[in-house]
Amino acid sequence: MWSPPGSGFEASAYSPAGTVQRGWWLARRMRGMGERELEGRARWAFRSALPLMLGFVAVALGAGLLSLVIPLAVAFPVVVIGAVMWVVKRA
Repeated sequence: MWSPPGSGFEASAYSPAGTVQRGWWLARRMRGMGERELEGRARWAFRSALPLMLGFVAVALGAGLLSLVIPLAVAFPVVVIGAVMWVVKRA
């Protein structure tokens, strides 16, 4: 239906034809995706998001525990800055 890549007749990504072409490729891709591939993508998404979710929980727990000693308005930024420094140091 669409001209082959490299033919010189490709639609720009920002043109109406490019938008339709992206929708066409997305529809074809989603239609051909089986149950096993969907489960694999869901597992991958969960494994990718798990460290982020654990980080949010750790920051909340750290701020909660630190707020027993100092006000929460001070504890939360301290914990967030500490977490950012820890991540940057590891990278």
